[in-house]
Amino acid sequence: MLSGLRRGVSSTVKVVDATSLQTPDTQANWRRYHYPTGQKPGCGFPVLRAVALFALAGGALHDVVTAACYTAELVMFKALWPSLNCGDILLGDRAYGCFPLLAALPLQGVDVVARLHQGRQLDLRRVRKLGPEDWLTTLHRAYIIPPYMTAAAWRALPADIEVRMIRSTFSRPGLRTRTIWIVTTLTDATCYSAKAIAELYTQRWQLELSWRDLKTTMGMECLRCRTPAMVEKELRMFLIDYNGLRGLMAEAAATHQVSRQSISFKGTVDTVRTFHPVMLRTQSPRTLKRLRSRLLSILVADALPLRPGRREPRAAKKRPKPYPLLTKPRRRFKEAPYRGAPRPRKRPQTVLT
Repeated sequence: MLSGLRRGVSSTVKVVDATSLQTPDTQANWRRYHYPTGQKPGCGFPVLRAVALFALAGGALHDVVTAACYTAELVMFKALWPSLNCGDILLGDRAYGCFPLLAALPLQGVDVVARLHQGRQLDLRRVRKLGPEDWLTTLHRAYIIPPYMTAAAWRALPADIEVRMIRSTFSRPGLRTRTIWIVTTLTDATCYSAKAIAELYTQRWQLELSWRDLKTTMGMECLRCRTPAMVEKELRMFLIDYNGLRGLMAEAAATHQVSRQSISFKGTVDTVRTFHPVMLRTQSPRTLKRLRSRLLSILVADALPLRPGRREPRAAKKRPKPYPLLTKPRRRFKEAPYRGAPRPRKRPQTVLT
């Protein structure tokens, strides 16, 4: 994955993104996490927002921070800066392609690869061309201080920084050709080729699959605890189990010399649930070791096929029930019969004598 990106240098790519989780509709959860914008009180569920830092290579989670649903993503991400080590590469979406991160993170030895922010205007007439679809440009510090930085920290940033702009075009059979702009602080074109950086950005989709493993496969999308303290504990337990499964997958891949991405997460969950009761009752260390070896071999045997360019649209197959939406608190809500549908016509009663 990192071949051709950094030759002779050990680096870790960490991916960052945010997601939302539902919590039970209790007064304590509402005061802490709040309802989404436009949601009437008593008609929905408080939403917890989480920003997490994942390892791109194995999918393990490094750190997570939670807040109310309307908290800005970059404000939450500021708490994760200490989790980034010198030599790391941060991979993010267009929210992270902004001047404050591109200027501040390299000061602690962290490089950034992100999609160019939608508010940034491009003028390629006064930039230096490094190669095909590759430019070196200068970004200037704005006058507005972001809410996640103090005035002193903002003034400590350099007034101008040099970054690379890479234009990447993705084309798949049967789909429209798509062009995106990538901004990065990896300015050395001889060590970091534009093609390798563009391929690295395409790997960001692995983070979306990691969120799917947590929220859909493990059932973390709707939390069940009724107080914020227990919600946080429940969330941490999900993440501990997730990292344990990722560690088991990494052990199986290293033992049998296969790629980590070829091992199915859903298959790992099902296999562990099958082996767990048997291994829990086992008293003999020799039998336990044999069962563990068998478990790892089954994980490798359930390998995912290589399917380049496979589409995974965000669409629900299961149809929802045709019930009306709750627009008032339940104690004041009266269901209107046949709302949104024509009233069925009754056949006249016929009496034969």
